[in-house]
Amino acid sequence: MSSRLLKTYQNFQTSHTKLKKKIHSYRLPLPKWGVHIMQFVYFSIPLIGGYFIMSYAISQSDLKWSSKKPRPSKKEPLNVVDGVRIGAGGYGGGVKLAE
Repeated sequence: MSSRLLKTYQNFQTSHTKLKKKIHSYRLPLPKWGVHIMQFVYFSIPLIGGYFIMSYAISQSDLKWSSKKPRPSKKEPLNVVDGVRIGAGGYGGGVKLAE
């Protein structure tokens, strides 16, 4: 069983290497502006893909958590716990950035 799996893996590896060499041996000479366009395309693909993946993840998170846990109210600041102010100007000191 393991030798068959090993042979399959080695076969995949050799065919993948052949495909890579075939693809990378074929090149088109590009003018200077073409190189800049391709650099922009290669740079922007991960950014655009990451943006859409994150927007999908946020929408799925909102769907999952909106029914399970209510959002905190915006009336009371986050640094107030049980009526006691924590941090800047309250318990524990802290840094007063702005009033």
